[in-house]
Order: sequence, then structure tokens, then C-alpha cells
Amino acid sequence: TMLENWKSAGSADDSTRDGLLCGSLNLLRALATFDPAAKALTASRLLELLFSQFLFPDMSHDVHGTPILVQPLCSSSTARLCAYKLLRELASGSPDILERISTCLQSSLHPADAQIEWKARAQVNEYLHNADGFVGLRNLGATCYMNSLLQQLFMNPVLRSIIMSAPEVPEEERATSTVYQLQRLFGFMMEGKGQFVCTRMLCNTLKGSD
Repeated sequence: TMLENWKSAGSADDSTRDGLLCGSLNLLRALATFDPAAKALTASRLLELLFSQFLFPDMSHDVHGTPILVQPLCSSSTARLCAYKLLRELASGSPDILERISTCLQSSLHPADAQIEWKARAQVNEYLHNADGFVGLRNLGATCYMNSLLQQLFMNPVLRSIIMSAPEVPEEERATSTVYQLQRLFGFMMEGKGQFVCTRMLCNTLKGSD
């Protein structure tokens, strides 16, 4: 019931909602740990909810039949980690649930091509994350050299850490701050869910620079 009614919490801001979601998932994991009988009764329904709504929701379609990518309720890395920990607890000591989780993962990560025509797949493909976990940069027309340099900077863990730990930029200065836009770009490259990120906001801060 806790997860089935989760959409009713949509009025809260993102950080509060994320915290409430993580708390709910952690509470369910604790209950499953200390009450094996309750876990056995609820595991199947929890598994269904976690995959269908919180982790890997099915693609929807608009009135014209065009695929629409549905955001999972666990949209942050923290919330997804809590969901995965709950799945691990549900599978603990239950070979049947473990097998179902494995089947669901394979189905979610490798859907049958026949379910989506190739034209539709091409339209939504740019929003699907690369299997290797890396996020690319969109070429704005003549930014390929800059993109290559940004990728090199991002892949240097020491330099990336220095950039991400730079002092916070005041909100009114963020649109014109190269440091902030670089932090923002790196943040999307680390946690983004698409195949690429647009660098336009960073480029806007470099206009007029030598």
C-alpha cells in the first residue's frame, strides 16, 4: 500500500519527495529483513511495483501512437540505490524471487525489438542511456573539438573533483558563470539518463572570450 499510493506525494518538492521515497523503501527493506513471513506474502507485489513504476516503467504512447519515455518514480541515483537494496533483500533466501528479478531485469534492459517499430525506436533512442554508462555531448555544429576536450577533462578524476567542489555560485550569476555551467554539465554527464548532454548553456558563457 505504501508504494501503490506513492503518486499522491507528488505535491512535495523534489528533494523532500526523494527523501520520503528513500525512507519508505528503507522501511520496507527493514520490515522484510525482520519479518520473513510478511516478506513472503508481499514480495511478488513489491517486485511488480518496483519494476513497473519505480525502476523500469513501460514506454507510453501519445494519441498519434508516438512513443513517450516515462520517467521512473525512482529518478535519482540515491532513490534507485534504495530500490535495488530492497530488491536484494526480497531475493535473500528466496530462489524463486531471485529468478523473477533476473527475468525482469533481462526483460527491462533488453526489450524485444518487435515491440517497437524501428522508426519509433529511432525517435526515442536519443533519450535512452548508453549501456556502458557514459554520456556523450551534442555537437552544436562546430563544437566537436571543444566536446573532445570536455570529455578528456571529465575523465580525469582529480580535475573533475576539483571542478565539482568549486565554491557555490550565487543563483543570479549562474547563467553567465563558466564554472557553474561546467559543474552543471559534469553533473549531467555523471547522473544523466540520456545518451548525450547539450553544451549550449556552457557555450553561452564563453561568447566573446578569446
